[in-house]
Amino acid sequence: MPSKAIICAATALVLLISGTFGQTQSSFTSTAEGTGSSSTSSSSSAVGISTSSEQQQQVGQTAFQPQEQSQQPEAPAVSLPTDTRQVQPFSTVALCAPINLLILPNTTFTTPEDAYAFTISAEQEVLPQIQSEVGPEGVLSITATGPIATNQTVQLTVSLPPDALNAILHSGPNAAIYVAPGFNVAALNITTSFGAGELYIQDLVAERLNIVHHGIGDLIAQGRFTDATATSDAISDLYISGVENSVELTLSSTSDAFIGQQPTSTITGTASGLNRVTYTAGACQMTSPFSALTNLALQTCTQQAFLSIPPAQPTWTCGIQIEGNFTCRAATVLALGPGGTAVSQPGTPTITSTAPGGFFFSGQTAQGGSQVQAGQAQPGSASALAGIAGTGSVSSSAVSVSGAGGSTSTTQTTRDGVTQGFTTTSGGQTQNFGTAGGVASNGSPGVLVSYEGPGRETATAASSMCAAPLDAIRMPLM
Repeated sequence: MPSKAIICAATALVLLISGTFGQTQSSFTSTAEGTGSSSTSSSSSAVGISTSSEQQQQVGQTAFQPQEQSQQPEAPAVSLPTDTRQVQPFSTVALCAPINLLILPNTTFTTPEDAYAFTISAEQEVLPQIQSEVGPEGVLSITATGPIATNQTVQLTVSLPPDALNAILHSGPNAAIYVAPGFNVAALNITTSFGAGELYIQDLVAERLNIVHHGIGDLIAQGRFTDATATSDAISDLYISGVENSVELTLSSTSDAFIGQQPTSTITGTASGLNRVTYTAGACQMTSPFSALTNLALQTCTQQAFLSIPPAQPTWTCGIQIEGNFTCRAATVLALGPGGTAVSQPGTPTITSTAPGGFFFSGQTAQGGSQVQAGQAQPGSASALAGIAGTGSVSSSAVSVSGAGGSTSTTQTTRDGVTQGFTTTSGGQTQNFGTAGGVASNGSPGVLVSYEGPGRETATAASSMCAAPLDAIRMPLM
């Protein structure tokens, strides 16, 4: 087994993730990476937003268009069976399976029965292993039951009327959700669970955008929004572009926010962790334990003329093995990347290692209450960051982070609403330890293992398994 490992312990759940993915930012990028697929570009309707692809695009240019790809061995085209399921009307999409999902606005339906659908294109033996069910609250849940083993693409598509999408619940471990242009709704509510991958929304119109972000993948919402609220304690970042009036942010952990808005717009809220808010226009007033400091490196709000947005990876999942059942459950421990080993049990886990690149923990303490810990540190780098927040038994000594070679370490502790920020200098190897800490090095996972009681579920996403041609891997958003 590869030396890279991750373990996610949830309420009665632990995810161990190990493997040889090649990226740290995107979720499930191995579906394209190992096959030679390159990044695509995203755009925004807000002035001052540009992508972070090799040739940066300005707002208004075509988004999510695949670049020329190389190194992909040509494979014969495979005609995959398609199962289109007419489902009851729904307004919420809940992804629980570790498989990428495309959400499309349905503008061609002629009868109410045709307005809502869930479509799977995959090898014949895979089709019955992907379940879809609409609950009494109008929630379409997408789950997966093993065994599944395929070296072809698994294409999941949800379609519904352009004005019907009310909420997205993203619990797909390391999977990605892409929302195609064309939705126009009164409000969109988004929740990403710990372990969930990236979520890209393109050219969506909503009077109100509400976000609760816990995932490991970036959340990018581009479109036109009258107002927006966002709460994030993720280790990944949050991008919102196209806000006309106000943005209210509640940030903790190490999550940063990038906001593209109009000159008359305002950003308000709190940042209790090691957070940054970068914005293009208007005003930004965030309450932070570092607000009174003169050190610009610790100030929360920073204005820039342009924002760099990570490129999207609009690809289908390709090459996957699944054992057991994947249903929506909340995780509490996450450690990212190779080089670190995490061993934990549900509850208050103990995770130790050296030379971490980043970690995240959220869960109950042994004495009661809740606790969140997160940090970033690159071996050999000049700085390290750590954050602790919660109730009950929480102390700054639970996590020790210091950069190698006498670098600066910034640590923040919050207990029962009281936050302290301080810096310290220490040499030696970067370390992390404690009864509720997590460590890992830079990198992305390739294997997900979840534990619930005596059961065990695994999903292996190996890019070398993918035998689909290039055209089959690309996910069309238009």
